[in-house]
Amino acid sequence: MQYFSFVALALATRLVNAASLPLEKRQTQPVTLTFAGGPASYQRTFVANGQTISISDPLGISKVTAAPGVDVGFRCAFYGSSGQRLFTRANADGSVDIGPPQPITAVSCIPDLSQCLPAFSSCEFTLPSGGIILGRCCSDSFCAATKCRPFPTTPAAPSPTSR
Repeated sequence: MQYFSFVALALATRLVNAASLPLEKRQTQPVTLTFAGGPASYQRTFVANGQTISISDPLGISKVTAAPGVDVGFRCAFYGSSGQRLFTRANADGSVDIGPPQPITAVSCIPDLSQCLPAFSSCEFTLPSGGIILGRCCSDSFCAATKCRPFPTTPAAPSPTSR
């Protein structure tokens, strides 16, 4: 009986301590981009997980912007009808110029690297400018073989046998 009371008290203490810890953001935040071509424009929201997402709009795009603080040139790559990455010029305000203007057929954006990535999500990303960067996995996982892998759990202690 004392063993059960001790285990129950230890478990309750652990739950209270865990509940007081700040929660990590475990969802990759989407990025909303505004595509402008001349006087016309449109907006699209993308999950920023490094995957290439197809879009279809015939508007010839010359500039892409996002919310303040989002560096589009660092986080996103844009593809034209040929499937090749489009030439972009990054601006000081985080926007990019597309040259020459043309329809964008696909977009790929990496997550905000200040946020942690949930277990089983990709943690290795190809930067739009070239090169590879590793994202930060949340505290319950680590980056291995391009994915956030959960830490192994320790097996439960064997229960005492009664004699």
